[in-house]
Amino acid sequence: MGKVLDLFILGAALALLKLALQVLVVALLLSVLFAFATRPRETLVFVGGLTLCGLACARPTAAIICLGVVSVIGAIAGRSR
Repeated sequence: MGKVLDLFILGAALALLKLALQVLVVALLLSVLFAFATRPRETLVFVGGLTLCGLACARPTAAIICLGVVSVIGAIAGRSR
């Protein structure tokens, strides 16, 4: 009976942990949405940087290609000003 109670307590604790993480994710998404409404340029740069970091971890070759393309676009945009 003691092991069953321990498993029930463990399951309840894990459910509470899952709920806390879900609340945290929703709060972070709302904060990103608010930041996008107030400062769109900085938010897009932040999201792009996170995407590039994720891409670098998953596919390093694709990340290097994307970084090169972004650099070339930046250089072209800089010369046009």
